[in-house]
Amino acid sequence: MAGILAALSLTRAAQADETPLVDSSEIREHLAPGSPPLYFNSDSADVTFGEAVSLDIAIDGTGSVTSAKPSRGDDEYYERAVQLAMSLHFRPFERGGRDVAVTGPLTIPIFPRTRPPAERPFPRASAAETEISIQHTACYGTCPIYTVTIGGDGRVSYDGGFNVAFAGRVEERVDPAAVAALIEQFRAAQFFGLEDEYAAEVTDLPSTVLRLRLGKAEKKVVDYAGLYDGMPPTVVALERAVEHLARSARWVSGGVEIVDDLRAAGWDFQAPAAAGALACSIRPGAGPLVGALLARGVAPTGSCRGIFALTLAAQYSDGDVVDRLLAAGALDAPSGDQRQRAVIAAVRGGKPDILAAILRRGGDPDAREPEGDSALAIARAQTAPDQVPDWLGPAYLEDLKAIVALLEAAGAKP
Repeated sequence: MAGILAALSLTRAAQADETPLVDSSEIREHLAPGSPPLYFNSDSADVTFGEAVSLDIAIDGTGSVTSAKPSRGDDEYYERAVQLAMSLHFRPFERGGRDVAVTGPLTIPIFPRTRPPAERPFPRASAAETEISIQHTACYGTCPIYTVTIGGDGRVSYDGGFNVAFAGRVEERVDPAAVAALIEQFRAAQFFGLEDEYAAEVTDLPSTVLRLRLGKAEKKVVDYAGLYDGMPPTVVALERAVEHLARSARWVSGGVEIVDDLRAAGWDFQAPAAAGALACSIRPGAGPLVGALLARGVAPTGSCRGIFALTLAAQYSDGDVVDRLLAAGALDAPSGDQRQRAVIAAVRGGKPDILAAILRRGGDPDAREPEGDSALAIARAQTAPDQVPDWLGPAYLEDLKAIVALLEAAGAKP
């Protein structure tokens, strides 16, 4: 027995001393400010899109890299990848209230040789004639779509489109001296000597469009995975500098604290545009922000591109968002067809819990689409075996059957 206890004690001690394995996202999140960029450029202009070196790295309790071993990629780049990894520094990783050593994977992208900007004069202009903007376009997916504009006098505007935490318009101010300093970064990057577009030979990605207007002179640079097309890294640095000055990350991926920033900016929570912004901000997980906006007086009956907030939530969001909208009176919209549209959306979205909540609040079980199909007919058609893809699984089919049962119990007509 004593031998077993001793062995168990040694096993527990070994487990306590075992170096935690962390994933690549946590490693990147802990990268310390001032560390070099996590990529390097090849000496060749011909680099395959997605070229990279994967390494297994060890980081000690102070955040220093103690070893880096390549595990995948072209061995031509191994030495440079190891040198870069060993030069990195991280914020300490904490486990159980203490800083610990960790191991984990790190992927370092490799981009082709950059094409330096041409020599071009950099125009001068007054603050009133100066404007910077950055636009993020759509992709084949859920990429954030928004535009930020900064005036030389310190005016900042954010216009949220889709796939962002806040999809409205906000106007603020920053120190004009900070804008002037940003213009100097554009000058140092020889912005007017850059090519108009850097585009990798791939599809379905978003573009970042950076613009600078100085008086009558204007320059636009389109970055479509541009680092894979010889774009100088200074363009990425400029993009980040614009975003940093505008503090756009809070609007793109923030939470309920957005409401405090809106109040500080003098945003009108009772304006019709506010209700539209709430509707356009609906997405899965948006419940806390939607609730905070409703609590400040934003109407729950607004629409986004002509679609009511509740309709959007019923089909594309979750029960938390729907419950908050219903409690705030989302079905009390002046247009009576909201009671029909929300039901159809829940049916189309395959969400029985949401449909039940809408029906309890007065949703119309006899809802019909403009083409004439009833909610019940749509629900029954969706349960046909050839209408349910295998990848959705049997649970989804059960949800569709539950929707049919809910409508039938509510007395819906075919």
